[in-house]
Amino acid sequence: MGDDIRNVNFGFRGSLNENTFASWGQKLIYWGPLKPLENLLLRSPIVPWSYAASRAYHDGYWYPVKGKPRVREILATGWGSLFNAYGSGEAWRKA
Repeated sequence: MGDDIRNVNFGFRGSLNENTFASWGQKLIYWGPLKPLENLLLRSPIVPWSYAASRAYHDGYWYPVKGKPRVREILATGWGSLFNAYGSGEAWRKA
């Protein structure tokens, strides 16, 4: 706590080189071949289907397959232990 971390590389990746299914679809609609269908896809009664598709993808596939392993990996680190300790107040006693 209180350490200067400006020069610490946490290894985060930006989304410049990584498209999610949603961002890929968004690019197709706004700037790609689906541009002529933008009004139909985003301003019509079928719009709620995008919410259902997003929930199915993220809750049914991405989180169980990709997200949970990442969370487990992070929680196994020192930072994960510190995070878990916040709920119990243990982190404040260690500081």
